[in-house]
Amino acid sequence: MLNIEKEYIKEQGKSMYEKRTSANTYKGENFLFIGDDGLFVYSPQKDSLKIISNKDYDFSSIVEYNKYNNTLVLTDYYKLYIYDLNTKKIRKIDLNLIDQIIDLCLSPDGKHIVLGRNYNSIVFVDTKNYKVEKTLWDMGTTYTMKYSPDGKILACGSADGYIYIIDANKKSIIKKFKAHNSVIYSVDFSADGTRLLTSSGESTELQTIDNTVKVWDMRTYKEILRINLERVTDKNDMISNGASFTQDGKFILTYPVIEKPIEDFGL
Repeated sequence: MLNIEKEYIKEQGKSMYEKRTSANTYKGENFLFIGDDGLFVYSPQKDSLKIISNKDYDFSSIVEYNKYNNTLVLTDYYKLYIYDLNTKKIRKIDLNLIDQIIDLCLSPDGKHIVLGRNYNSIVFVDTKNYKVEKTLWDMGTTYTMKYSPDGKILACGSADGYIYIIDANKKSIIKKFKAHNSVIYSVDFSADGTRLLTSSGESTELQTIDNTVKVWDMRTYKEILRINLERVTDKNDMISNGASFTQDGKFILTYPVIEKPIEDFGL
């Protein structure tokens, strides 16, 4: 790969990292992503690019790293793919899903993959045999998911602005509440699991607008913070307002890029 190509792909990774379009950490603070012609890791500390594979895969931008078996979990929107980092081989997992996979999420213990689907459901997949363990219905179209740090709770954000709180052990809905007036693009837990961050934006397809980031108290499910974001339209006519807590829980990061200490918001 030419240096000019590597530099271009590095900028892709840097842009995705800054915009929080994904939250795919890889062995620390490094950012794992799918770019043009392969799988890559961007290091924000070193501003450097590492090539995992420079083969041209037809995957979505969603990828998770399972540190327990040293594999990458990927999707082409309809099937799962497991990339073994030891053997450099890919295994295709056909789950016979007839609808599109919008998002995927790996449990903290690496034992389950959860698939957010375009058909009002999420699917739990066991990583021991990569078989469907359970399908949970009546979820809306799930755009984003995140486990709590202890792995006991799964938060799901839907296209209709609802948050679904899932008991990860029982794989059942324990709470549903309206969080936004448009698509929820990201959810994240604070380091202690007591707060949930959600973000929304605009969708011309759904004709909905909600350019806000909110923080919720997980004990009461009450809104305790709201941040209004400026309007920035991307080429898909959507506002992709990603947001997250930093790993140390001391800052809130949003796109458009804002990084502010939690204390600034009175939390």
